[in-house]
Amino acid sequence: MIKKVLFVAHMDSHIANFHLPYLKWFKDNGYETHVASNSKESTKEILYCDVKHQIDFLRSPFSLKNFKVYKSFKKIVKENDFSLVHAHTPMGGLFTRLAFRNKNFPVFYTAHGFHFLKGGSKFSWLMFYPIEKYLSKYTNELITINNEDYMLAKSKFSKKCNVNFIHGVGVDFKDFLELSQEAKEKVRNSFRLKSDDFVLVYVAELTIGKNQGFLINAVNTLKDKYPNIKLLLVGYGKEKENYEKMVKTLKLESYIKILGYRKDINEINNIADLVVSSSLREGLPKGLLEALSIGKPILASNVRGNNELVINDVNGYLYPANNEAMFIEFFETLYDNKQLRDKFGLESHKLSLQFDINIILNEMVSIYNKYL
Repeated sequence: MIKKVLFVAHMDSHIANFHLPYLKWFKDNGYETHVASNSKESTKEILYCDVKHQIDFLRSPFSLKNFKVYKSFKKIVKENDFSLVHAHTPMGGLFTRLAFRNKNFPVFYTAHGFHFLKGGSKFSWLMFYPIEKYLSKYTNELITINNEDYMLAKSKFSKKCNVNFIHGVGVDFKDFLELSQEAKEKVRNSFRLKSDDFVLVYVAELTIGKNQGFLINAVNTLKDKYPNIKLLLVGYGKEKENYEKMVKTLKLESYIKILGYRKDINEINNIADLVVSSSLREGLPKGLLEALSIGKPILASNVRGNNELVINDVNGYLYPANNEAMFIEFFETLYDNKQLRDKFGLESHKLSLQFDINIILNEMVSIYNKYL
């Protein structure tokens, strides 16, 4: 009988950007690999996938359209015998655990940052915490990627659920290397940046939660004192038009470039004088992980996930989310002190070593092998 494994996420982009090494491992070990996700957000090809199931997942668990989506997902469950199912993203985790709750398949769920968190809104706790707690009893293995989520799940969720802590999805260091000075200059020239421009880079979805509007306003505040400041926003998302409008309204076109989806993340990170994050909520942000690997200093909001990759005054600074005064204070310190930036960059690279994809993959394989 053919051995099958199913990976589930709300969008193709999530699988393609984060989980190809895991699909490859299953294929290399003789499994037929299935992926169920929505192609509405497709960035690059999902490699190592034998069977792709189009499921019109929505982002919200509260839409009535989900009844139709659930029905189409259940069809996959009826037609296939899987050796293992691994769900990702809140909607992927919701549908998978409901659909497979009466099946004798091991079900994994990776929480890429629960929607509820310390200091988060009461709405998020009221809406999402009960759902995750209830579904935990249908989860063989829950994978958390930051310490806060791990401790909460370990103490509050069903004892039927094994809770694990793994350092994210991993980074393939061969894809993220420091470029030569000559190569960096070519990249800068391609974006029409001058050699003395001070470049900030933020790689993230363009969403309210990633909070790029905060950085746009901060650049507007800083531009008169630091006319050589440049901000590169890399990513796609539903707030793209709003952020573009904001840049235009504030007349910041010469200071901020919204680049959309890019495949040359390593090149863009390489030209950053400072990598930044303004996020309001994270799991363990891959954008910062990739910046760590090439030794970049980081200025990030002090939220769950970010504060596991940035050790304050060691490889960067953490500022309270949405606190522009503190952001500017730390920015000015780093702008004026290249020696400090270089020191932080070296520490970032040291910290990145624990997130090597080979280490993370081996940790996941040891959990998979409990069931295979």
